[in-house]
Amino acid sequence: VILRDVSDHCPLILNHKVLNWGPKPFLFNNCWLSHRGIDGVVRSSWMKQVQGSWAAQRLRGKLLNVKIALKKWNIDVFERSRQKELMDGIWCARKNKLSLLAQKARVRWG
Repeated sequence: VILRDVSDHCPLILNHKVLNWGPKPFLFNNCWLSHRGIDGVVRSSWMKQVQGSWAAQRLRGKLLNVKIALKKWNIDVFERSRQKELMDGIWCARKNKLSLLAQKARVRWG
């Protein structure tokens, strides 16, 4: 607490320490729930055998299996489909440009 000067309020100085809580838990995208293949991915990764004598160790292993499976599935389903859409758009634009150039050439030489 700092001494009062003119005001009737006492200013406070707060000391804030940054705490390391460890790695962030894995994120879950709600859009995954609308995809029909998600339940199979989660179910199959959850059913894999994990090692550990404590229940918490086994739970950690199962959650890690789900995290790895979801990360791979997300890349396979969403990112690759996005890449395909972008490539299709590039090819469509190229085809349109070639068609336009062919039409312009016919007008000039026609």
